[in-house]
Amino acid sequence: MLKYLKIQNFLIIENQELNFHNNYNVIIGETGSGKSIILKALAFVLGKRIDSKVIRPGTDKAVITAEFDITNHQNTIDTLQKYEIDHENTIIIRRIIKNDSSSKIFLNDQIISNQIVKNIFNNLIEIQTQNEKNNLYDNKYILSLVDNFHGNKELTKKVKSSFLDLVELKDYLNELHEKSKKIEKL
Repeated sequence: MLKYLKIQNFLIIENQELNFHNNYNVIIGETGSGKSIILKALAFVLGKRIDSKVIRPGTDKAVITAEFDITNHQNTIDTLQKYEIDHENTIIIRRIIKNDSSSKIFLNDQIISNQIVKNIFNNLIEIQTQNEKNNLYDNKYILSLVDNFHGNKELTKKVKSSFLDLVELKDYLNELHEKSKKIEKL
């Protein structure tokens, strides 16, 4: 769960800190007030590709820091252990982008790759922008979202594989049944 977000020198934001409630959070505001910038900053810190155009004019780098409580996220804890990243049920991720478009990502003060970030945060947070809202009408997408959130990705793959095996066996059984009928006629 996202607990804290700090945005520095990102687009029009010079320095902004946001503390999030434990249960439910809503970001509202007038058109142009910066709601989308907050989501872009969050997506950026979580591994989205971005270029140096997001750096606030007159500054040499942008820094986004986010803190997450992972107490109830066993998949995330398991992934952190896989990459040997220490945590105390809290993770702090910080991403810095410089004017030359180079960027670095730190997780609990340990430098990590963008791919590791994506692997860790895959089941922890889902960002939906207004252009992606149509996904919310797609049953397959919703089921995938729920399965990922609950860490059922591997189980889902196994069930799908078993179902495909079952369909294949059913087709084979029907084929044998048809052959059996032909033999009985002889």
